[in-house]
Amino acid sequence: LWNEHGNFILGAVVTIILATAIFSGVKSWNSHVRMEQTQTLMTALESDDFAANATEIAGQFRPGLKAVTLLNAAGAKLKDKKSEEALAILKTVAEDSGTPDDLRGLAVVMQARLVKPEEHKAALESLAKIYGASSNPWRFHASLEAAVLKASAQDYQDAREVLKTVLDSSDTSAQLPPGLLERAR
Repeated sequence: LWNEHGNFILGAVVTIILATAIFSGVKSWNSHVRMEQTQTLMTALESDDFAANATEIAGQFRPGLKAVTLLNAAGAKLKDKKSEEALAILKTVAEDSGTPDDLRGLAVVMQARLVKPEEHKAALESLAKIYGASSNPWRFHASLEAAVLKASAQDYQDAREVLKTVLDSSDTSAQLPPGLLERAR
């Protein structure tokens, strides 16, 4: 058996060993890059000029960390009472196709709080995509924000309908934060 198939068996073993080594090397390299980028972000967050340099800093990162950097920059702009700049950053995050879905959803929910009345329709369309997706972690927050926008337009019936997704979610209400349920009520 060995004389007949020995080369094939040896080749298969060597291939398995090489594939395992390559897989481990790529995994280790990815871990190193993530740690390095996270450390860069943590250092940048501590600087006084983070918000001013956030876009440049974010350009160095992979999509997920890029979005986290920009979301933090939007928060810093809001603290500085620069809501227009924060809104622009949030729109950038929400419109970037490379942004992971959960972070894109967060950006949409956050920007709904900042849009002007003439932008409510577009914001409601974006929020509807989120609260209509059962797998989106921001769906209940999006429902609340949509209800607020609808109520501000005096569309109270639609606002109540949107809130039903939060209030009637008996299977998920145990998982929802009490504050979220209270706001919906």
